[in-house]
Amino acid sequence: MKNFTWTHKVRGYAAGGFALAVMMAGANPVSAMEITAEAAYTGEVWRNVSGGVTQGTRYLDNVDLALTGEFQAFGADATIYIHGIHNNEETLSDIVGDAQVVSNIDNTDMYRVLEAWYEQQIPVWNASVKVGLYDLNSEFDAIDTAGLFLNSSHGIGIDFAQTGLNGPSIFPSTSLAARVEWAPSEQLTLRGAILDAVPNDPGDPNRMKIDLSDGALLVGEVNYVTDNDVRLGAGVWSYTKAFDLLVPTATETRSHSDVGIYAFADAVLYREPGSEGQGLTGFLRAGMADEDMN
Repeated sequence: MKNFTWTHKVRGYAAGGFALAVMMAGANPVSAMEITAEAAYTGEVWRNVSGGVTQGTRYLDNVDLALTGEFQAFGADATIYIHGIHNNEETLSDIVGDAQVVSNIDNTDMYRVLEAWYEQQIPVWNASVKVGLYDLNSEFDAIDTAGLFLNSSHGIGIDFAQTGLNGPSIFPSTSLAARVEWAPSEQLTLRGAILDAVPNDPGDPNRMKIDLSDGALLVGEVNYVTDNDVRLGAGVWSYTKAFDLLVPTATETRSHSDVGIYAFADAVLYREPGSEGQGLTGFLRAGMADEDMN
């Protein structure tokens, strides 16, 4: 795997595409904006040498382009973020026949806006609100140590990733959402979100679609960081609409809302003396979804 990243910062002012933030601020002035532009290219060469559906070689790639605008609004920090992606048409899953996608950038050929949101800090409550096109896994069920691995189920548990009619709002299909986060102390963080239950169009993976009649996905998570650098997290999620049962019964073909839970621990196991960033970390994760629908 090869990854290239480029970052550049410039100074600018809230205007044009940032008019929403200006309107929200009303009479309050919006400060000069610092804009960060980022570009990253990831390429992977894979070969299935034995087993699976067939043997073969695949080259997967992923292009990320992102703009982050940081400024002051309502007398507090505010952020606007736009993130677009492109993937080539090759896929590894068709020759491997995997149940859990081997590579976390495996996707069909597409250009897509993955995220486009506005976040407002609320210092008096030590809280923030985020609204827009949102990647659920950027904050929920996100484990730092697990992010080092390529397998997609280390990004978000398979018990959560395979739910819904088109998955939850994660790469490569995201949906509109509103997220609230509150940190009552330095160690404790609580967050909750409501999202469109069906990102884009399940029948046409390349089509971007917003349809708020599909019901909602509700997610809540609590995080606690101990004094010895262990991060503990637990979450619960639920869809508001019913789903077809995998195995219908004589009296029932539809279920009640789909509900699941997950929990994880992410810990520093060893820290190299005299170094903040060097050492050994490890994680554990467990999750459960309703087996009648998933």
